[in-house]
Amino acid sequence: IKRTLLEIGFSDAAASMRYVALRSNVTNIINMPAVLTIALAMSLVPAISAARTSNDQKAIHSVSAMGIKLAMFIGIPCAVGLFALSAPVIDLLYSIDAQRLEIASALIELDPAERPAMGILPLGTANDFATSAGIPEELEKALQLAILGKATAVDIAQVNDKTCFINMATGGFGTRITSETPEKLKAALGGVSYLIHGLMRMDTLKPDRCEIRGEDFQWQGDALVIGIGNGRQAGGGQQLCPEALINDGQLQLRIFTGDGLLPALFTTLTQPEESPNIIAGKSAWFEVNAPHGMTFNLDGEPLSGTQFRIEVLPGALQCRLPPDCVLLR
Repeated sequence: IKRTLLEIGFSDAAASMRYVALRSNVTNIINMPAVLTIALAMSLVPAISAARTSNDQKAIHSVSAMGIKLAMFIGIPCAVGLFALSAPVIDLLYSIDAQRLEIASALIELDPAERPAMGILPLGTANDFATSAGIPEELEKALQLAILGKATAVDIAQVNDKTCFINMATGGFGTRITSETPEKLKAALGGVSYLIHGLMRMDTLKPDRCEIRGEDFQWQGDALVIGIGNGRQAGGGQQLCPEALINDGQLQLRIFTGDGLLPALFTTLTQPEESPNIIAGKSAWFEVNAPHGMTFNLDGEPLSGTQFRIEVLPGALQCRLPPDCVLLR
């Protein structure tokens, strides 16, 4: 499917996103009516078996015809409904991250005196920001903190003057893996699912060519993984930006370069402090130019394009965090 999309003119990033949407989202929705029809078919098996045992061909044809009619009665309206209401159905079932980003974007548009404090509940797959911020894993304690905790001013990052994120923007191979990891695998294994799926997709490992600029920073080359962090970790516990703080008015950048691909990956994983394949920087803003296209993951929401400007908005949100939160300076 992806090869066909590439052949008809889609970019690699656009084809990948459409294939991921098909495999992880659309297929599950298409299978929903089939669940009902399969249950219907199974319920008819005893009646058909009994008719077959008594060699009652009329009963076999009658029960089979009734099953087909009921399947069509369910299937045709479902097909029409999914065709006509495809966008609302997708938004309803899969836009949790998008809604969260829209809420953050809407909050910063409010007058600072009118902005409500934001609480965080660890209800996601990996809960990277909640974990690094020290949010309790127990829902009752996290809810208590979200309601009664002290509100602290924290930074938020904005991409292309529109979409916001509070934790991290990641690009490269890791982003493709987190975007493609099946929902069922994430539900079953949590953050470990990203590692397993990454190992299964090592055949797709390739760097992205890009140029990145910031305050007193400029780099151009092949990037295997890019992390631009307001927070510290992403991808199920990976400390991509281990020195980032959420109230210092700065974004931390880490680039894992793709020079000598496999040796670079091995050195980076085993001896990250000594790896020459890690480029680090810090700035209030970064601009990324990717001539062949790139997809960034903004706290779980993918954004594709060739140009990105990511800048920090200091103290834009009030967030209820633990008093000993390590992300605060």
